Amino acid sequence: MAERMLITKLVRTEQTRADLYAKGHQWPDLKLFDLADLHDVGIEPNDLPIGQEVPCRFWAIYELSEKLNKAGNPYKDVIALERMDEPATATSTDTSALLDELRAIRGLLETIVKAQTPDAPAARATPQPVDEEGASSGEPGGPTPSYGDGTRVSDNVHELDAFDEYLSAEGQAPENVTVLRQWVLTRQDSSG
Repeated sequence: MAERMLITKLVRTEQTRADLYAKGHQWPDLKLFDLADLHDVGIEPNDLPIGQEVPCRFWAIYELSEKLNKAGNPYKDVIALERMDEPATATSTDTSALLDELRAIRGLLETIVKAQTPDAPAARATPQPVDEEGASSGEPGGPTPSYGDGTRVSDNVHELDAFDEYLSAEGQAPENVTVLRQWVLTRQDSSG
């Protein structure tokens, strides 16, 4: 079965070989026997000086060999190199089912908390959406509200409540979270 390792440094050891290092490792993790594979990750092998460390960032896909080293451990045979900006192929998995399950668990936890504290204000399952003018529509399931500068409001309940209060009082979205915080502090100072 193929495995994947993040390579952050390489050293060309000979005309046709290079040592590959994972992040923070002093000793080589993998040996690359065909420098032409470096073209796959945008590195020109002919430009690499022999014996000099070169910082890099790419995935090395390897398989454990049936052949064992002196310590009895299998060799790691590099079968491919992948750029960081490309999705993993040999080891990628579909996480959508896991994410759906985590969302369901979150919903159940919110229900449990609400049942145990009936006097507590209800937590928002989804942020209040915003229309083109930046006003909250109050309908769940729409887009996340945004500040005037385009940044999204976080899903923090207190920030969402303050954002909605600001919209009601001022008639438009605050420019950014700093303006919203200042507005809240000003209101607290004047009321207390």
